[in-house]
Amino acid sequence: MNKVAGYIVAAQDREMKDVFYRPIDYTLKSVAVLKRATATDPTAKVGFKSFAFKGTAAGDYLKPQVFGGTRPMTRFEQMLALSGKLPNGDYVQPTSANVRDSYGNVPRSVYSAVASQIRASRDSAQNETTRSRKRKSRDPVKGVRYFVGQPAGGRFALGVWARYTFANGSAIRPVFAFGAQPHYEERYPFFDVAEQTVDATLAPEMQRAFMFALATARW
Repeated sequence: MNKVAGYIVAAQDREMKDVFYRPIDYTLKSVAVLKRATATDPTAKVGFKSFAFKGTAAGDYLKPQVFGGTRPMTRFEQMLALSGKLPNGDYVQPTSANVRDSYGNVPRSVYSAVASQIRASRDSAQNETTRSRKRKSRDPVKGVRYFVGQPAGGRFALGVWARYTFANGSAIRPVFAFGAQPHYEERYPFFDVAEQTVDATLAPEMQRAFMFALATARW
């Protein structure tokens, strides 16, 4: 059973690489053998890891891709809501103007900078102070200022905006939009992949285990 469980994990890894665009290792490693079979309990369990030390557990943000429907709030959204910056019932969506890493995702450093500058971090030690703000202003990258609002007298959409300062002026760009709870379509056939893998590997593995037991039995 444990070998079959391992085959399922490997099959899920391949499927995620086909379904998602350049998934990060954190996502690929979100499926694991949660319970191994033993002699007294010959059942194994494969599923999503449900814990993350920081950020959102991969299993939490992948479940809407499996079942469809809505998703729970991320920690970033929870922090914005608790700080009073995110309107009740709204969710956060990165915009096309946001910084992206090589995987197409918003870097964690951006989330941390936004939370710190608008004082939304759960860790008060990470919230930006006047002194740290002056230090960062000397760095052209770290000196980007984030704020929540509706610029241009309310003509622009409510969200998180970035203000970039240059030698000859400044510019603003929307980096996170606020809006209704997103709805997802089913796109990751987790259970189909698991079932197909069991159908293809369980019988051969049971036969192999049976033959091994016969070969090593003491008569």
